[in-house]
Amino acid sequence: MKRLAFVLLLLAAIACNDEKGSGWKAVQNLQPPLQTPGGKLTVTGSMEYGDPSGNPTLQERSPQGINPKILMLEVVPPTDAKGRKTVELKYERALQTEDQHTSVEVYYKGDKIADMKIEKVH
Repeated sequence: MKRLAFVLLLLAAIACNDEKGSGWKAVQNLQPPLQTPGGKLTVTGSMEYGDPSGNPTLQERSPQGINPKILMLEVVPPTDAKGRKTVELKYERALQTEDQHTSVEVYYKGDKIADMKIEKVH
C-alpha cells in the first residue's frame, strides 16, 4: 500500500511539474529594415499552466537587476486559473543598441525558470 501511494504521489508530481516550461529562446533580429538601431528582441517559451480564461503574460520584472545587460522577465499569471493546459508565451521589445542586452532570465513565482544568451540573427 505504501508503494502504491508513493508511485501515485510521484506520478502526480511529474504530471504537474512543468512550471519551468520548455523551449525558451531569445532572438535579436538585426536584419534590415531595422525599426531601431538595436533591432527587435523576441523571447519565446511554453509552459504548462492553469487553464485560465486569459493566458499568462511575459513582462519585464520590476525591479530589474544590477546588471543592465541581463533582461529580467516575469511570467505574470491571470487571476482565475483552473485546470491545466500548455500556453505559449512571447515578449517583444525594440532595442536601442545592438549590445543593449546579452542575456535574458525568466522568473515565475519568484524562481528563475530560464536563463539564456541572446541569439543574434543578421
